[in-house]
Amino acid sequence: MRRILGPNLPEFTSKQKKKLQATKLDFIGLNHYTTLYLKDCIFSPCEVDPIDGDARVVSSATGRDGVLIGEPTGSPHFYSVSYGMEQVVMYHKQRYNNTPIYITENGRELTCVVTLCGPCWITSSGLPGTRRDAGSTMSTSRR
Repeated sequence: MRRILGPNLPEFTSKQKKKLQATKLDFIGLNHYTTLYLKDCIFSPCEVDPIDGDARVVSSATGRDGVLIGEPTGSPHFYSVSYGMEQVVMYHKQRYNNTPIYITENGRELTCVVTLCGPCWITSSGLPGTRRDAGSTMSTSRR
């Protein structure tokens, strides 16, 4: 990793390393909005995005077969991919030894159109509504 990212990686002192290793996480806060396909740019030829170049990947919503990864949400960069959230949660659960995970943000952007009567949000059905009608894909349940 140091060979690839070089000076973009932080340097830690021995004292800082010991502190990080001794400190157990209380919980993980997780924000997840969409899932995309990634192409490795270290071992595969591709043009790296100058903004996200350190990632050494190119992201795409379209697979090799030309099919979108999920249903468009109305935001140009977000797609509804339900299995993506599950995979992210399961990865963190396994990687961080079942540390509690709080999903702090998820969902989609709401399109806001300013009208003579004030702001109007476009619902997932594409029809105008109130912010409450547009809602969020985040849900809670009590048992």
